[in-house]
Amino acid sequence: MVVVAVALLVVAPQPDSVRVGAGGFPVSWLWSWLEVPGVWAGPPMPPTPKQASGTAAGKDHYVSSAATRAGKGSGGPRGKGVGELDPYQPHRQSVTPVTTGPARHGDGFNPATSKRVASAASATSDVYANADGSYTRKVFAEPVNYRTPDGSWQPIDTTLGRARLGAGADGRWHETANSVGVDVAGGGDDPTLVSVRPNAGSHAGSDAGQVLGYGLQGARPVTPTVAGSTATYPVVLPSTDVVLSSTATGVAQSLVLRSADAATSWLLPLRLTGLTARNTGGGGVEFVDAAGSVTATLLPGLMSDGRIDPASGNRAESTAVSFQMTSVGGVPAVRMTVDAGWVHDRARVFPVTVTSTVAVSAVGGSGSDGAMAAESGAAVMQHGLGGSSAVLPELRAGTFNGGQDVAQSLLTFGNFASTFAGLSMAEARLTRIRG
Repeated sequence: MVVVAVALLVVAPQPDSVRVGAGGFPVSWLWSWLEVPGVWAGPPMPPTPKQASGTAAGKDHYVSSAATRAGKGSGGPRGKGVGELDPYQPHRQSVTPVTTGPARHGDGFNPATSKRVASAASATSDVYANADGSYTRKVFAEPVNYRTPDGSWQPIDTTLGRARLGAGADGRWHETANSVGVDVAGGGDDPTLVSVRPNAGSHAGSDAGQVLGYGLQGARPVTPTVAGSTATYPVVLPSTDVVLSSTATGVAQSLVLRSADAATSWLLPLRLTGLTARNTGGGGVEFVDAAGSVTATLLPGLMSDGRIDPASGNRAESTAVSFQMTSVGGVPAVRMTVDAGWVHDRARVFPVTVTSTVAVSAVGGSGSDGAMAAESGAAVMQHGLGGSSAVLPELRAGTFNGGQDVAQSLLTFGNFASTFAGLSMAEARLTRIRG
């Protein structure tokens, strides 16, 4: 009792809080101290559904669809769940067609009667004297003329032909007319399968002797089939054709892989005069002169397979084409490698074509127009192809899948604004992109 009395003395309230005349200590007051406060107690139990019960004893375990409550067997309309999104719909970009009126420039240019004025031409433009006394200048996005040793501008002709007589009869196929000299071998095993002379049309300076040539290690001595600007070397390597095309600015090369048995890496021994090769940060190879100026570039490559996607109109493509400087027998060489996993993917449809291009930096001759030619050309940017841009064989625009893949093509006319400021442009026409 002593312990209890002590405890009660400790917790007892002030004397004035005890009710007088209560007749003993209020035990109920003590229990109120022991109750758990409401703020400490858990939340009340929410109401729960009552589970229906019953038995199937004596009843058929199958029922017809006519017994259902939702439409007597026809089912009810589809509902929408909580948080359910609307069905996917590709984004449709609004397009407002615009039709320009007819060109208003009199009789103007007429292909049948207008005469080209050679003295007024440039690397990327031609001037014509029209029958009505007016003049028309045609401006192109890439070189169409080259400067001859006498200073005149003459049309570029990339057709490959053979010199049959005299010292020029070397058995090789030569580009017909250009300041960039391109020639290809008469046999696939030639150590100089292709040769590019960036300044073949120069009539002064040491740059006229520069040569960029290369061969294909292990190639067979096959004779090419030549048509127009293109030479094709069939089965020059196992299951592999080589296609070389002379262009206004250099040469385009394609390795056509006929089956999965074809190689995915090739060695290109270089034959250089007055030039040095070095890798670029963008995956290509630059050829620089003694002063360190870039004369020509082996551009990053692209490969595509043989199937055309009916939705996009494009082939399956990959930019996984690399060039690495190396050497063979003490001679500088380029190791060209493609992604073997992409080539051997079960989805591939052969032939697979691997394209690359050697482009000369300045075409058409020296002076401001030569610089203009170097800054002109076509570029295709396609989001979703391993980066924002790639060297593609055609101009592309738009999207086929609601914006997941978007292509834009840009035709650049170098120095156009400063050269033709204040003049009226009669019309713009897209006909063909050469090279």
